[in-house]
Amino acid sequence: MTLKLVQRYAEKIHTTVADDTTRLKKAELLLQRTSFRLKDILSEASYEDRPALEATLKQVNQLQGQLMMQVFRK
Repeated sequence: MTLKLVQRYAEKIHTTVADDTTRLKKAELLLQRTSFRLKDILSEASYEDRPALEATLKQVNQLQGQLMMQVFRK
C-alpha cells in the first residue's frame, strides 16, 4: 500500500511542478531521497516484495531524471 502511495505522489509531483523552478528542484531532491531510501529497503526486502519495490524505484528514478532535466533547461 505504501508503494502505491509513493507511485501516486510521484505522478502528482510530475504533473504539478512543471513550471516552477524552485518547486522543481525541491521535488527532484525529494525524489532523490526517496530513491535512496527505497534502495535501502530493497536490499533488506523479502523476495515477494522485491518486484513491487523495483517497479516503484524505477518509476521514481525515471521521474527524478525528468525533473532534473527540466531544472537544467530552465
